[in-house]
Amino acid sequence: MTKCAVIPAAGYGTRLLPITRILPKAVLPLGTIPILVDILWEAKFAGIRDVILITHWREKVIRYVFEDGVEELVEWLKLRGREDLVKRLVESLPQLNIVFVHQPRLNGLGGAILLAEKYVEDIFVVMLADNIIIEREKGSLLRKMLKVQKLTKADIVLSVAEVEPKEVSRFGVIKFSKDGLIDRTRIFYVEDLIEKPPIDRAPSNMVIVGRYVFTPEIFEYLRRVPEEKGEIDETKAFKKQILSGKKVVAVDLGDRIWFDVGNVEGYFKAFLAFIAQKEGEEKVKRWIREVL
Repeated sequence: MTKCAVIPAAGYGTRLLPITRILPKAVLPLGTIPILVDILWEAKFAGIRDVILITHWREKVIRYVFEDGVEELVEWLKLRGREDLVKRLVESLPQLNIVFVHQPRLNGLGGAILLAEKYVEDIFVVMLADNIIIEREKGSLLRKMLKVQKLTKADIVLSVAEVEPKEVSRFGVIKFSKDGLIDRTRIFYVEDLIEKPPIDRAPSNMVIVGRYVFTPEIFEYLRRVPEEKGEIDETKAFKKQILSGKKVVAVDLGDRIWFDVGNVEGYFKAFLAFIAQKEGEEKVKRWIREVL
């Protein structure tokens, strides 16, 4: 496959228990669609056609998202003249070529990415299913990252967002030698990555967001990383590439909004932001005032 997206969606979603005992995190609702469907539309609008979906926990439920089996519902709607809802059903999923890959053992994000190796021939992207990005033009961040990779010939392109200094200890943080503009987008030339540093040791307040662009060379570096506590730490592979003299750059999210839906706060905020984008901010503010 060329120009493909790898979407790891295998985890247990422990921070959202007990609902994730039943539903995998990737299919929890974001407004009226599963989280995963929003990620797939982002890929579609970025020009991606092939997707490698890494699954494990409750993977049958994830597969169910893509199965038809709605003939009864469609017939019921048609009998009631609800062609508008039939159209919504038909058009709810983007047309993509999806390959399901089972992750037999949850050995981290690095292990999930390695499973995609036999499907990847060229530059590819990784999209974390628990990171939601709200942007005015869907897929624009990924398109920008792919363009930056092409212009800079970078081995890795990260996406980063600015956070309050007090929040840096929750994320992976970049240390950069310089920054600049490419195609009116701020980029950083990365010289180190520090995972969840204390506030006083953080080299910046630019934290890594779950969108990446890689060359196939990443697989070799991931294989060199020994497992720790049963997981392959992808950050260590990135650091090894930097130490080897490889070029790693980061693209600033700019005015886009980013949420980690792997925890209750992030999930709730992402849900609200998604609904506000569809229904309008004032309407959602009114709903909230009515409740609170």
